[in-house]
Amino acid sequence: VLACASAAWLPDLSLERQMVFVGLAVGLLGFPHGALDPLVDAIRGAEKGRHRLLRFLAWYSAAALAVVLLWAVSAPLGLALFLGTSALHFGLGDAPLAQGQSAWRRWLRVVAHGAAPIILPAAMHAGDVSEVFGWLLGVPGASLEPWITDARPWVLAGWSGCVVAGYSGSETSATALRLGLLELLLLAVAFVVLPPLLSFAVYFCAWHSVRHLITVDAVLGRDLRARGLVVGLGVLAATGVMLSLGHLAASDQASIESLARTLFVALAALTPPHMLVTSALAQRVATSD
Repeated sequence: VLACASAAWLPDLSLERQMVFVGLAVGLLGFPHGALDPLVDAIRGAEKGRHRLLRFLAWYSAAALAVVLLWAVSAPLGLALFLGTSALHFGLGDAPLAQGQSAWRRWLRVVAHGAAPIILPAAMHAGDVSEVFGWLLGVPGASLEPWITDARPWVLAGWSGCVVAGYSGSETSATALRLGLLELLLLAVAFVVLPPLLSFAVYFCAWHSVRHLITVDAVLGRDLRARGLVVGLGVLAATGVMLSLGHLAASDQASIESLARTLFVALAALTPPHMLVTSALAQRVATSD
């Protein structure tokens, strides 16, 4: 609500200034929500100790490296994977559950919630989003804008259909679903009103990350909070080192395009392994409930 209200007083920020804000926000508030993944994996298994942690870090790093290599081979495929996995991850995290819900309506809500942070900014700010995609793909953003503009009515119609169908029926009377619909509509306003990079930062850092950290804290409990802080700081430090090394390989390190590519490729690389950990976390929460 505060972010949407501030939009009326925000100056017309350039994409470059928005990118600086996104980089700081994601670095300080976004990446930390995945830094506890090693500890989440450790507490869900009977096997404890250094060997499990090393195996976890090995497969986690291998999965992230595979995504980076995909970007190096084909940036369009890397971007498509990033958008698809992000939409699925966001939807599974945000779509509300209800007793007696039908599976197909549940998946329609997953699509509606997960696609909103991608579809709505692109539809309402096609020029800016095309420019950002151009940075990531290494092509002129103007060449992508006609594609986004032409697809806009179709994707908006599909998204609206998912919202209507997912939240229709008798089960919508459940409190969780009413709150879920309110949440989706509030976020939709933010994606429409705010500039695209700022709306992404607000959603990813102040909504998605905070929700995940609350869930992790509930699973860890008091006894593991201090250990979680140590593990998180260590993973964040290692992530910062790897990001720095990756950015040093850029041809033009000072350009905003290189900064954007470094940040979003890093997010893309960490999303698939993070999804697997959050899936196991969701199962643990459901079992405990």
